[in-house]
Amino acid sequence: MRAVTPPAPAPRLLGRLTSHGGAARRARPARPYAPVVACAFVVAHCSSGPAAGSASVHGTIGGATVQTADAVALLHTFGTGPGQETSLAVSITSAGGVCAAFQSGVRPGNLSVLGISVVQLGPSVPAASYVIGQDGGTAAATYDVTDASCVAVSVASANTGSITLTSVSSSSVAGSFDLSFGADHVTGTFFAPVCAGSNPSPTCGH
Repeated sequence: MRAVTPPAPAPRLLGRLTSHGGAARRARPARPYAPVVACAFVVAHCSSGPAAGSASVHGTIGGATVQTADAVALLHTFGTGPGQETSLAVSITSAGGVCAAFQSGVRPGNLSVLGISVVQLGPSVPAASYVIGQDGGTAAATYDVTDASCVAVSVASANTGSITLTSVSSSSVAGSFDLSFGADHVTGTFFAPVCAGSNPSPTCGH
């Protein structure tokens, strides 16, 4: 078992995204990003004050039902000019009040997180459908479970699927997903307020 700490940046990514109308366009290489839970420890561009999110997930991962007590989103923009890139991460968590915990520098223990993330060029991540695994992909999804000491007891990455963002603003993100983790398959929807000012150096809490 290993402690859950913000991982090293992933290799530069090249992905394809599909609009709701079905037309595909290829994204240029995206900035390295650490998907999902680790993204929650990055200071984000967001709204003020934590708010509760919601999600619904159908299916199981590793034989377990995905718990949906809360959902939080994080937005972060890197650079300026033509090379500017924006990352969006949504975490669907088994515990409530996760945004407030992140803001106070606490990383909750005994937590399961279904996380989805998208990286795009420009100052925003457009509302669109993003396919996991195409051309290296700018979309990713993971499912992590930690114990009381914030040590990972289970980590899984989606190998295929799609993430659909129906609305994206500086205050909230809404959408749906259809994901496969090997033989496991989950679908669902989410509404996630954007969480402001997450502490970049959290400690494990209970």
